Amino acid sequence: MFEKTWNTPTAPPVTQAPVLPPTNPSPTNPPPTPSPVTPPTNPTPTNPPPPVSTGTFSCSDEVGKSSWEALLEMQSITNQISPTKFSVLSSGGAAGDGSSVVSESQAYGVLTAAMALLSMDEGDPNYEIAKNWFYAYFNGWKQMCENSNPAACQQINYCNYGSSPCLPGWKHDGALTEVQGTGAAPDGDEDSIVGMIIALKAVENDANPPSWYNEVHDWADASCTQFLVDNTALSTSGNHLLVKLGTCWGGWDSSGNNPSYHAPGHYRMMRDFQASITSRSYSVPGGSNTLSDRWNKLIDTSYKFLETTQCPDSGLVPNWALVQEQNDSTLAKFSGSFSGSGTPQYEFGAEASRTMWRIAFDAAAYPEESAAQSRAFLEPLHQNMVDNFNPAPINGWEYFGDQTLQDCSSDPGYVSNVFGSWMWNGFIFGPVYSTLISQIPTEKFNGKSFNQQTMIDKACLAVDDMSNLSYYPLSWQVIAKMTLNGDVALAGELFNGPPAPTALPSPTQAPQPTLPPPVTSAPVAPPPVPTAQPPPTNSGPMCCSQNFRDCVTWCGTTESQCNSCNADVHWIPEPQGSCLAKDFDCTNNQSGCCSGLTCVEDSPYYRQCRYIPNTTPPPTSPPVMPPTTQAPITPAPVTQSPVPAPTQSGCFSNNWKDCNVQGMNSCDSVYLPSGALSNCIALWGECTGLSDDDCCSEAICIGDGSYAQCIPAS
Repeated sequence: MFEKTWNTPTAPPVTQAPVLPPTNPSPTNPPPTPSPVTPPTNPTPTNPPPPVSTGTFSCSDEVGKSSWEALLEMQSITNQISPTKFSVLSSGGAAGDGSSVVSESQAYGVLTAAMALLSMDEGDPNYEIAKNWFYAYFNGWKQMCENSNPAACQQINYCNYGSSPCLPGWKHDGALTEVQGTGAAPDGDEDSIVGMIIALKAVENDANPPSWYNEVHDWADASCTQFLVDNTALSTSGNHLLVKLGTCWGGWDSSGNNPSYHAPGHYRMMRDFQASITSRSYSVPGGSNTLSDRWNKLIDTSYKFLETTQCPDSGLVPNWALVQEQNDSTLAKFSGSFSGSGTPQYEFGAEASRTMWRIAFDAAAYPEESAAQSRAFLEPLHQNMVDNFNPAPINGWEYFGDQTLQDCSSDPGYVSNVFGSWMWNGFIFGPVYSTLISQIPTEKFNGKSFNQQTMIDKACLAVDDMSNLSYYPLSWQVIAKMTLNGDVALAGELFNGPPAPTALPSPTQAPQPTLPPPVTSAPVAPPPVPTAQPPPTNSGPMCCSQNFRDCVTWCGTTESQCNSCNADVHWIPEPQGSCLAKDFDCTNNQSGCCSGLTCVEDSPYYRQCRYIPNTTPPPTSPPVMPPTTQAPITPAPVTQSPVPAPTQSGCFSNNWKDCNVQGMNSCDSVYLPSGALSNCIALWGECTGLSDDDCCSEAICIGDGSYAQCIPAS
C-alpha cells in the first residue's frame, strides 16, 4: 500500500502471558456496532483488470487506514511516562485492571511503531514523530529489562555491555518503576526484538540517521542471542530446538507449550540480522558462526511442532499443546492435559489465533524461502476462507462466513471448539484475516466471481474499525492492519529483495446475487445530541495535549507549533486535574470528561469521552438520496410482521434490557412487555463464569472461562 525509497519466577509459570482479552465490556460491546462494515468508496468492479502479485498481497491504495493512522489508535492505551518513554497498558486476564504493563503489550508498542515508521518516506511530515515514538516505546522496553536485573532464569546478561538482561520480567507497573511478575515470556520478547530490527532497517539509509541507531542496533543483537540461549530448549537427540513458554518454564513433554509462541518468520529475520553483524562487545556461546544453524533448527522445529497439533482440514490449532521428540527427525503429540492463562487447552481462542499471524509474517517476509512450510500450513485455512467468502452479502457486512473457522473435535480432536462470536472479536479475526497477504493458489478461484485482492480489501475494511476497543482487540486490529497494508512484506524485502512477480487471474464471470429492495419503515426520532463540556479557555498556562488532560512536548510548546503539528493534538489549559481524558469510559460519569470533550453514547451501556469539533445538532430535514447516474427508483413497500403497540408499561429495546428505542429499528430490537429489565446482563454484555439464565430476555451466554458474552440465541 505504501512505498519507500531505499538508498526463579514469582508466580506459577503457565498462568502468566499472554494476556487474555479484557474483562470489561470491550472487546465486543456491542460488536463494533452490529452495523455492516462500511464498503469502500469506490467499489471493486465486477471484472477488475488482472493485477500483478509479488507473492504477497496488500490492501489496495486508499482502502482504510494508513499504518500511521493505525499507530495513532495505540495512543489510547499508551501511558506517556515522559516524552522519551512510553508504556503500553494492558488489561484482562493475568494483566489485571489496565494499570499494569506486560511484556506482550509493550512489545506491541515497539512492533507497531516500527512498522508504521517503515511505511513512511523520510519526507513524510509525521516521520520524525514516528521515529520519536518508536524510541519512546523502545525505552519503555529497555526500562523493563533494567528493572528485571537480576533476571530470573537468565544466567548471563548480554545487553547494555553486560549490565542488563535483554528479556524483561513479564509484568510491571504502568509507570515502569517495579517488576510485578518475574520470568520472561517469548511471545513478547520476539515481537519486540523484531520491532527493533524493522525500525533499524527503516532508517538505516536516512540522510539524517537517528541518534538512537547504534544503541538499538546493539540491543537488538544482544537480545537475539539472549532469546536463543534462554527461551529455547534442545531435544534429547540434539536435532530439535523448541521455543519454551518462557525463560523459567515450558518446553518438551509434560512441561507444556503454546502454538502461538512459535514465530518462524521472526526467527528468520533475527537470523539474517545477526548474520550481518561483524563485531560484538560480548562472546556468543558456541561462537558466532553457529548462530544461523541454530536459528534454522528453531525454525524447522517450530513447523514440526505445529504440524503435530494442527487440524488437517481447517488449519486451526489449539490454545495449548504438548509435544515430544519421537526420534531424531520426528516430533509427535505428548499425551496429557495442559492449560495456562485460564484459556481452554483445545479451543481455537485468544491464544491460538495469534499463530495464524505468526505464519502469515513468515509467508510475507520470506515468501520464497518459507513457501513450502508457510503455504502448507495456511492452505486448509485459505481453502475455507475462499469457500465461505461472499463478495456481496445480503446483510452488507458478512463477507467471511461463520464456517470460515471450523474445529476438528471428532477427528483428530486437536481443536474442540472455536471462540464464540469470533467475527466480532478483533483478537480472532485480525490474525486470521492477516493471512490473506500470502498468495493463495490461483486454481482455488476457478469459477469464482472474486479474486484474492477482493478478499483482502474486505479484510482491510473489517480490521479498520478500531473505535472503542480495549487493549487486546485493539492491538491485534492495529497489527493486522499494518500487516495487510504490506509492512511485513516490505520489511522482508529489505533483507531479501522483492520476489518475482506472478500474474493474478481475473475472477470468472458468475451471476451476481440480487439484493432485496430496501425496507421502507417509519422514521425513528434521532437520538439526543450529547452535550460537550465547555471548550478550554485561554486563561492561565497552556500546553499541547493529545488527550485533553496531559501535556506533551513533542509537538512544540507554543500554540502555533501545536496547531501545525498534524498529529491530532490540541492547545489546552494546564493542568486539567482528575478529569476523564479523551477516549476514556464515561458511562458512569457523564459530566466527568475533560473540558473540550463530549461524553458520547456508543451503546445503551457504554459511553466514551470524545472530541467533537462541531456539536451543532444535525438538520432535521428528511434524508436526501445520494446522486446517481439514474433517476432513483422507489422500491415497492415491504410488508413486515405486525409489531405489538407499546403499552404504558412495555417498551422497545436494542439491548434486550433497557427501554432505549422508539420502535423495531434494527434486527436486534425486541419488545419488552413489562418494561425495562433488571438483574440481568444486556445483549452483548460480558457473562464470563455465568449461565444463560443471567442474560436478559432470550440471549444466551457464549464463550469460555476467559471471556463470554450474552448473544442472540440464533
